[in-house]
Amino acid sequence: MNFLGYVVVFSVLAVWAVPRLFPDAYRYPPLVRKDTWLWYLILTATFFLVVRLFQQAYFVGHYYGLGQVLLSVPRRVWANIINFAATWRALYLYVKYLRTGKMISWDKTAHVFPSEEELKTYRRRLGDMLLERRFVTVKQLDSALERQKKLNKPLGAILVDMGVVKEDDLIQVLGTQMQLSTREIDPYETPLNLLYFLPRNLAVEYSVYPVDIGEGNTLVVAANNPLGSEQLKALRDELEVPIEVCLSTRGDVSFAIRRGYERLDSPFEVERRDSHLGQILLEINIISSEQLSSALKE
Repeated sequence: MNFLGYVVVFSVLAVWAVPRLFPDAYRYPPLVRKDTWLWYLILTATFFLVVRLFQQAYFVGHYYGLGQVLLSVPRRVWANIINFAATWRALYLYVKYLRTGKMISWDKTAHVFPSEEELKTYRRRLGDMLLERRFVTVKQLDSALERQKKLNKPLGAILVDMGVVKEDDLIQVLGTQMQLSTREIDPYETPLNLLYFLPRNLAVEYSVYPVDIGEGNTLVVAANNPLGSEQLKALRDELEVPIEVCLSTRGDVSFAIRRGYERLDSPFEVERRDSHLGQILLEINIISSEQLSSALKE
């Protein structure tokens, strides 16, 4: 502590101690008289300040532990000091501009935006994204995380099993998290040449289904979970073509593998048996195409 600091501390202690050591000494008049409107206004503001500090401490403790709770109040004081200093600096720069006419320069720290590669490697936590989109509550997420510790299963699968999140919604969030596209699969609309391109045994082994041919003869396959680097390399070596993965629901992938490859065995019979009745119901407006697709999956 420098000399000025000692002077400030000594002055504060003196102001506090002198009236107590010498009751007849000079007393400073109160800044605010009791039972005035200003007195009650300060009490009201103090009450809301205490409530705000309590809320901040509670939620900080909920997510970051007791140690951060103890630091939350000093942080508030320090933030006010920074804000006070920043306000005075802004006033100083504005007055200087009025006096000299010199334009005020950008008075912020330099911002360096992440590159495209850095953005690809950045991945937000699934729970945070589900909370942000209001698919789950904090209580539901905490319960799922506790189950995850015991079951050692992916968080998304646990939330679906709990009935908290729909699988379609989960796949959309996972696609955003992993920078992967998502698709719905209709095995009856899949070109047969794609099914020949990816044999049934490989589709079953890797739990993937061919959905498209992309640029550069890239085979686009749908999967419930992204393939690991070793799986992706093995499948690429088997087919000798580049592979691109998109996400789809577990039900869509399994249904597509089963019904899609049946078309290779007897295309006419499969189409007639599975879609003829549905087509009639669609034509007479008894069901919608979404209802037919859902019923076929069931």
